[in-house]
Amino acid sequence: MSAVLTVGSPTLAGYSLILTLLNARWVKGELFRGINYPNPSLRDAVVQVLSSLQQVPLRVHPGESGQFESLVVLPDNDNWWTAFAEELDYSHTWSIASATSIAWVVVAYILTVVDSLSDVPANIDSNGQGTGSIWLWLLPIVIGWLLLSPKCDADRVHIAYKKANKNAVVADVRDPNKSLSVTSNYGFTIDARPFDNDTASPDELRTPPVFNYARTLSWSRSVYVTSLFYRAAWRRASRSQVAVDPAVAFQDTPNNEVLPGNRRGNRAQVIHYCQPQSHYPGDIRWAPGVFFNMVVASLVSLVLQWGTTLAAFLVVWFTPTTMLGCRSLAYLIYGALSTIVWMLLVLSSILAHYGWENTDDEQGGSYSFPIPSAHVVPDTDSAGGSVSAMSMQRSDAPSGTDSTFEMSPILHTAVPTHQIQEPSESDTINAESNGASSPLLPRRDRLAARGRIASRLAMGTARCLRWIGKALAIVNAIGIIVNSIFQYASVYDNCYCDSSALGRGLTNAFNVIKPSNSDIHLAWAAWIGALALALSCSSFFVVTIYLLRDSIPS
Repeated sequence: MSAVLTVGSPTLAGYSLILTLLNARWVKGELFRGINYPNPSLRDAVVQVLSSLQQVPLRVHPGESGQFESLVVLPDNDNWWTAFAEELDYSHTWSIASATSIAWVVVAYILTVVDSLSDVPANIDSNGQGTGSIWLWLLPIVIGWLLLSPKCDADRVHIAYKKANKNAVVADVRDPNKSLSVTSNYGFTIDARPFDNDTASPDELRTPPVFNYARTLSWSRSVYVTSLFYRAAWRRASRSQVAVDPAVAFQDTPNNEVLPGNRRGNRAQVIHYCQPQSHYPGDIRWAPGVFFNMVVASLVSLVLQWGTTLAAFLVVWFTPTTMLGCRSLAYLIYGALSTIVWMLLVLSSILAHYGWENTDDEQGGSYSFPIPSAHVVPDTDSAGGSVSAMSMQRSDAPSGTDSTFEMSPILHTAVPTHQIQEPSESDTINAESNGASSPLLPRRDRLAARGRIASRLAMGTARCLRWIGKALAIVNAIGIIVNSIFQYASVYDNCYCDSSALGRGLTNAFNVIKPSNSDIHLAWAAWIGALALALSCSSFFVVTIYLLRDSIPS
């Protein structure tokens, strides 16, 4: 299906390619800018891992299990990031065979055009130039993926993930100096479950790079949440200079590296240490900057698509008999359907992400009533009293606020919906005393019902748009291949097509048996202009790829 989508919509293929580069640049240059937790080398490993996982359904699950927070804070998990980054540090890039194949295609295209321009009266047929231009988008796309070398080998990525998980640990519930090995890393996953409401679209599970359009929003959200946790930990270490365990004195270093002794604590301390200070549901659902990247990728891909399409169209339009004919109409239909497929699939990805009823939304993160932590691990203090592992007193809590830490419902994603406790009576009373609207549960039910209806409507619309887009892509791919065969099989060499009856009408249509000098000069100029247009747009696309790749901070 990936090949069909690529041929059926070069716009979508170029969009996914440019968006992948922009996302990598966004992670390194914006999200993790100014973050050196715990040190620059490990920060680079984290960024490399996140940037390399654009071909899989990446999910992060902050929550009471503390697995994700332990990956961020605990020094014992440094090996997890470095090992994962090393396993992902591979590339399928240029080879002699690929370079030779691309060079041969370029040479063949140039020779075809040169041969046509050398004797225009004898080569007044525009089949070679038109077909060559309409397929010229393929070269920049192939070159771009060779330069980018995405990690689209699902088996290899999962093997690297499993190897890294052998080094994963989670903080102990009680002992701040003890960590526990984990059998499954539920805090950081790359294998979503499509039948467990864990993906917005089934295309998220497909690793070919053309399907990056479906993963961008969910991937960017996961990466953005990760950066929030790292930034919160870095601020506590660099500004507040407090250790994870408040009973341990913070050890400073001249190079601002956070020492391992400052990063140890029990599970509740680890969870609290890297909690973002401020976050909003809108920012968590839609990562900041992702739509700008989508717009830029759209513009660049449209330049490639319509640069090559218009070049093929102009070649046929100005070849006697001029104006709209069978060949030129086929090229316009191909470009239009390619653009429509791209629009439908991108719109479906946005609607699917909006309507995706993940555990974040179902826990009521955007509502103004308290949600108690689910599955609180009981601990026992020296006096025999029960202490919640999800709440603790911090000496560095802001003054004038309750220093007892409670998990944020917005980022709390580790608990299934049916296991979440309803607000207790005391929670409702406390909320009412704080000025929350009353009654809370009916308001919550109304908002939840509206949200479910909107989500289902969005998901249903996204599903229909995805089906329509893929169907049009199949039709468009078959159509452009059949059109190329028809041209070289002389199917279009008939009175109706040669007379441009579509554009001139049946009464004004005519066939050119012997072109005049003005016809020859017009065709020659149009062919030169079309060649320049196709080559310049293709070169613009390739140059943009190089510039974006070189602008990624090292």
